[in-house]
Amino acid sequence: MFDHEDRKTLHKILHEVECIHEDVKRLLRYIALHKIDFIQVGGNPMNYSIQAGSSGTFQAVFTPPNGTQAPGTSPSWSCSDPSIGLTPSADGTSVVAAVPASNTASFTLTLSATSSDPTQGVSGVLTAVHTITVTQPPPPPTPLTGVDFVQTAG
Repeated sequence: MFDHEDRKTLHKILHEVECIHEDVKRLLRYIALHKIDFIQVGGNPMNYSIQAGSSGTFQAVFTPPNGTQAPGTSPSWSCSDPSIGLTPSADGTSVVAAVPASNTASFTLTLSATSSDPTQGVSGVLTAVHTITVTQPPPPPTPLTGVDFVQTAG
């Protein structure tokens, strides 16, 4: 059995382990994902719009930049319009949204991720939502129907 001195040593070790455990938990909360958002990539200006019949790319933005997600999870994208084709990257940090040429309505694009800190968001789930405007392509140019000339000098 343990004598008094062994119990004191064991108690001291247990206390140290508990302190280390609390420090690790604080560190994990510090590096955990605290906020997400996404931006539109390319195009000028990047104004959360896509021309009908084309596609747009959106990139996740994490706070902190290397914020940790819950183990085994990755960001997920969803759309309010089932006609929009979403193709996420392998790691889920970006998505290409393809808008059919016949689409005229704006839609909502949502990004969700689960933080490694369950106190973030609602049960650790963080979301970012933006309305994406669908613009119509410019009309085709009017075809040339004739040609003429005028004298401009002397």
